Amino acid sequence: MNFPKLMLALLLLLPSSTLLSSSIEDLEYLTEQYAPFNFLDTAGEQQGYAYELLQEIWYELETPSKQIQVLPWAKAYTRAQQDKNTVLFSASRISSREKEFKWVCSIIDINVVLLGLKKNQFKIRSMPEARGYKIVAVKSDVGEHLLIENSFNDKRVFRVDKMEIALKVVLLGAADLISTTELNAYQTLREIGYEPSDFEVLWVLRSTPICYAFNLNVNNRVIKRFQQALESVQKNVTLIEQLKHKYDLGNS
Repeated sequence: MNFPKLMLALLLLLPSSTLLSSSIEDLEYLTEQYAPFNFLDTAGEQQGYAYELLQEIWYELETPSKQIQVLPWAKAYTRAQQDKNTVLFSASRISSREKEFKWVCSIIDINVVLLGLKKNQFKIRSMPEARGYKIVAVKSDVGEHLLIENSFNDKRVFRVDKMEIALKVVLLGAADLISTTELNAYQTLREIGYEPSDFEVLWVLRSTPICYAFNLNVNNRVIKRFQQALESVQKNVTLIEQLKHKYDLGNS
């Protein structure tokens, strides 16, 4: 048997878990601008509830802080699906994503909603009524995925790259509603100089946990350690309440 064939035979004898990423130190972290959970402030510094929670997880795991890449959501999402050792946050855990990642949950629970301008006085009493509106969503965001899961007409759904663009599409009247997470929409409105009070929630698509989403090649032992560290951090009620207060998360 030649050397390449011998090596292949030896690899096939190894347990499948040994072929996966097995070190927390090897993980690479991807995120987006998604205030108040993860974002860069005006000085270019990492901020956010999920980011600070991650810092505490690293401390619990006794691993050094790592650099975090901030990318457009669709690009970060694709990278996390394709690249070994990658972790994506904050990602909503919904059925259409379940088998695409390994999950460590929950950072916090959030509402995914349909938002519209109050002045338009839209009323939605059922899901079929909601499907009749023109809706904008960010590509690959949970807002888009839930529209797909709930069989919204693709011809009535507009897709854009960023939350601020989606909100401006509604503000300009090119779409009726935006499908998004409530907290992120309100935070982004403040950042671009608009009042969240001008908008209202017309329909709640789902309440869902946001999590750390790991590439499928990450070893299950790493996932277990990360989950245990998250749960340990969350037992520090004082810390969690301080972080929620800092990022205006109320009683979420």
